[in-house]
Amino acid sequence: MAEVARDWAILQNLQARLRTISIANGYRTDIGTDVALERPRTAPVAPMITLYAGGRTYPQDAQSRTEREFTLVVEIRVPVSVDAPNEMAVAADADVEQALDAYLPQPLALPLVFEESLVLEQPDGVPELVVQQMYSTRYRR
Repeated sequence: MAEVARDWAILQNLQARLRTISIANGYRTDIGTDVALERPRTAPVAPMITLYAGGRTYPQDAQSRTEREFTLVVEIRVPVSVDAPNEMAVAADADVEQALDAYLPQPLALPLVFEESLVLEQPDGVPELVVQQMYSTRYRR
């Protein structure tokens, strides 16, 4: 059987790291209780995180022909039915960045680089707040 794709293995490692987010571990939220690699088919009933591959490119400043830059998206979804959903979304956004700050998914890649965090506009009737963070990392194939 072929080995797992490098990008997918990085997402799996980050999933394990994000699952450590809990109030008991010194974070502001318990959003680490639900961290997925596939978006659920239904709206969440509790705050959750989903990780997505954003793409892979050959960096202009690459040191070798096998170097790749991998971008990934961390999506935080907070149902508006929870108490203070905006406060929860802001706290979860901070928790995710804190958990991934200088996290090294070794031996797979270099440390993550935070790129941006965006609160997405939701159409009327969508019962959740969504925050997306983008990160990048590099590795050699």
